[in-house]
Amino acid sequence: MEDKRLMMKFCIIYFLAYGIIALGYTQYVPYLSSIGYNPMERGILISSYAITTIAFQLIFGILSDKYKTVKKLCIIAVVAFAIFTYLFYSLETKMFILHMILIAMSAGLANLNFGYFDNWLFTFGEKARSQFSFIRAFGSIGWAVSSIVIAKLLNMFGYKGLGLTIVLLTIIMLGVMFLVSEGSKSTQKKSEKITATDIKELLSNKKYIVVIVILFFIYCANNSNSTTIIDKMLELGATNAQIGYKWTISGLVEIPVYIYGSFFLRKFGPYKLLCISAFAIMLQFILFGMSNSIDAMILLSGFQFITGPMMMLASRMLIFEFSSGKLKSTGLLLALSIYSGLSALLMPSIGGTITNYFNVNTTIFIVAIIAGMGFLLSIVLNSMAKNS
Repeated sequence: MEDKRLMMKFCIIYFLAYGIIALGYTQYVPYLSSIGYNPMERGILISSYAITTIAFQLIFGILSDKYKTVKKLCIIAVVAFAIFTYLFYSLETKMFILHMILIAMSAGLANLNFGYFDNWLFTFGEKARSQFSFIRAFGSIGWAVSSIVIAKLLNMFGYKGLGLTIVLLTIIMLGVMFLVSEGSKSTQKKSEKITATDIKELLSNKKYIVVIVILFFIYCANNSNSTTIIDKMLELGATNAQIGYKWTISGLVEIPVYIYGSFFLRKFGPYKLLCISAFAIMLQFILFGMSNSIDAMILLSGFQFITGPMMMLASRMLIFEFSSGKLKSTGLLLALSIYSGLSALLMPSIGGTITNYFNVNTTIFIVAIIAGMGFLLSIVLNSMAKNS
């Protein structure tokens, strides 16, 4: 009975968490565009959060393993995201430096929370990890619901009202979070020294490094999905509602895959799932580049059922497997800081510059090539697993 109650609480938390993040995360580019920033400026602003993404994930990962707490740090990250996101959307005039600081904090904390909720869930043991895919489906439902209502929220209350909605929903989510215990790690001793030797040992694992490189290439495409692809949709004349539809489809198609995620993991294994997702995102960007219709761009977001959940399940399981028992949180968040942080640092500014000097389709096809490199490396990793 206790296991069922725990799962239900986490389902609610994931639903609210991903819904809240979607409200803020999906509107960065449209908001910056609406107040007059061009693609190059937007790219530089969005790239700024890569530094905070790397810093937050390293700091929170090490603190989690050292003090054996994830819940308390997760609460801090959630509250900070709500505050900085509200401040970001409240600043409705062009102030480049201030917008850079606020988006760096808001998006850096959002990227931290994507992995940190998984860390918290994973501390409840093997049974909780086996239910991860089902629980994560509620995150996709929350993302889809938020994407549907965003356009209406903006029409009624504007971007400042969007920020206030995020704050109010965060307060509700905190109430649910306080009902969940710390996790199995709370039974261990309070602190444990994490040394440079531990980190060096983690980074000496070849499979761990190869997975990070593959995910870096894939995340270069994922980052471009929320920047370059939005730029193309705006160029084609997309409205806030149509951009919302894109994110809605992305969230909805993930749901059945997450619900039956354990079946896919048993059927294909994490190595093959990573190959499939890398190939799918390469193909998706080729088709994005060839498309000249907003409706087609929206429909192509349906590829998310492969590029999102399959990649997520494969990466979480592989990184957890390759991290030592002492560094489970650090292993996941260190990997996230590298592949998510570096891709977030490079792609928006590089993509925005290429788009500014050439055109948006050139950027999209370059991203497709980068995703293709991830696909080739995933085949290499699969071969390494078979040989070992």
